[in-house]
Amino acid sequence: MEIQPCVRCGRGLAVPAGINQTGDAAVSVWVFAQSLGIRPRVKSPSQRGVFCASCCVVVASDMNTPQGAFNVMVWNMLRDLAKQTSAFHEISRLHIINPDARPALMPGSKPDATLSLPAVVREPPLRITA
Repeated sequence: MEIQPCVRCGRGLAVPAGINQTGDAAVSVWVFAQSLGIRPRVKSPSQRGVFCASCCVVVASDMNTPQGAFNVMVWNMLRDLAKQTSAFHEISRLHIINPDARPALMPGSKPDATLSLPAVVREPPLRITA
């Protein structure tokens, strides 16, 4: 589990590394560059950008087309996701009501072991008196 900032608002999101972990509700956008029509074909390492659920709803519901081809591409993808499910709207509403709420586990996912550990309690140092 790693912490990544939201591309739009900068809020730190707990992002799982694999499918068996549940992190914060977010949408990830993967980007890579690949040469076309050039031999040998080369490909850059992929990079991931993350949108929190609230920013996904805001970007998807904005009727003004953003500037730049890349921004339009991402805007269209987020709009398509928002049309497929109302989950982003529900999660965004829940974050407005209770921003500190923990995400529910997806069916079949393993809970993050760090969330079940007891909190560390520091006791004051012992004072030895003569």
